[in-house]
Amino acid sequence: MRTDRAGQSRMRTIRTEVAQVILGPWPIRPVLIGFIAFAIFQYSSGAAAVAQNELLVPAAWGLPVNIARGIAVGLILGLLLYVYRRITGRIELTRTGYLVIVILTGVSAGTTRYVTTPDLVDLYPGQWIFSLVRGVVTFMILLSALGVADSRLLRQIRQTDAALDLVRTQRSVVLEAEERARQSIATILHDRVQAGLVASTLQLKQLANSLKGEEAARLESVIADLENIRTQDVRSASRQLSPDLRNVTLTQALKVLASNYEPAMHTTIDVGTLEAEAHRRPPEDPLSLGAYRIVEQALLNAAAHGGATQVSVAAHHDGDDLVMTIHDDGRGIGQDPVTPGAGFAIIDAWAAAIDGTWAVDGSPTGTDVTVRLPREP
Repeated sequence: MRTDRAGQSRMRTIRTEVAQVILGPWPIRPVLIGFIAFAIFQYSSGAAAVAQNELLVPAAWGLPVNIARGIAVGLILGLLLYVYRRITGRIELTRTGYLVIVILTGVSAGTTRYVTTPDLVDLYPGQWIFSLVRGVVTFMILLSALGVADSRLLRQIRQTDAALDLVRTQRSVVLEAEERARQSIATILHDRVQAGLVASTLQLKQLANSLKGEEAARLESVIADLENIRTQDVRSASRQLSPDLRNVTLTQALKVLASNYEPAMHTTIDVGTLEAEAHRRPPEDPLSLGAYRIVEQALLNAAAHGGATQVSVAAHHDGDDLVMTIHDDGRGIGQDPVTPGAGFAIIDAWAAAIDGTWAVDGSPTGTDVTVRLPREP
């Protein structure tokens, strides 16, 4: 019983698909139809000349007429679509509207050929009806072929869009997971490691109080080194892993980041425009964090690969866009072949996360990384 029902359901599906191909509705393109109509008319004229054992010169002489026929068919089809949409208020065609337009287009093609060909004036009624039916069938077959091709193309486009959406989603998930991991490590450094260092330092101080002379001095030196590691290295690593951009400005966070490369590489920062833009966006908007991560990677690339000594980070408005530019005076990517790597992948991911685009422009005198994003979130 289930097999019979499955077979009946499959037959209904096949009949529906066949009806769709034959009866539509399919998208209608007046310009393309007009061009194909011209080709059909021109071919018919040439075939008629061959059938009458004449040269193809008459068909060539009829070229302007056939061009006019094709234009006329396209204009009529476009007018029919316009009238249909004005009357019904619909953009998409119903099956009834589609068939009416196809029939009227076929009739208009036959009539156009009849009017522009004096030899056809004496056609018998049967021949006249056959000519009209041939026009209707021709355009129905034509639109069916175009419709099937369109549907396949649209299906491929939808599949591609779905794949791109999946990639974007996965990229966002990866970025979020990375930030959570960074926050977790930063919390461990800020809380547990610092607390452990403080406790160890206090114990060492107690021990130092019980010692005298050179041993006490050496222990005091070790305590000072541990305190410096806690206050400088651990705190700096914690801030860079997960900058608290709600309590510090982007400029302050970037200055801390840039201090890692001094004095070998000096960085000037002017991102007040970007900060002002971030304040008017929702708190969860990734603008500030994305900008920080992009600058972080650009500074790393400039120092590690470019050997830069001067870097400038700036942001400004450019029409409806917000533009951030990181320029360095390093060797530039023009000196070495550019290969996709983690650095560019990170910049690309964060640029997409803040709804922007980015580009890198290298020359022997340096490298520019430009990120452009819309001002409206």
